[in-house]
Amino acid sequence: DYTEKLATIAQKTLLIWGKTDESTPLWQGETMSTLIPLNSMKTFDAGHFPHHTYPEEVSTEILKFIL
Repeated sequence: DYTEKLATIAQKTLLIWGKTDESTPLWQGETMSTLIPLNSMKTFDAGHFPHHTYPEEVSTEILKFIL
């Protein structure tokens, strides 16, 4: 469990999460989002692999984040 370390992340962080993810449920991503200082969280109506379900949308979010 790295929960205590999340607040020490100093880099901008993009969290991409599937709303219906059963492996790592949305609440875990939301928790990370509240603890990582410089983060942006994008959710998709998908399971554990939103990049498979929405490849163009996910890649667009990644490009917006890094450019």
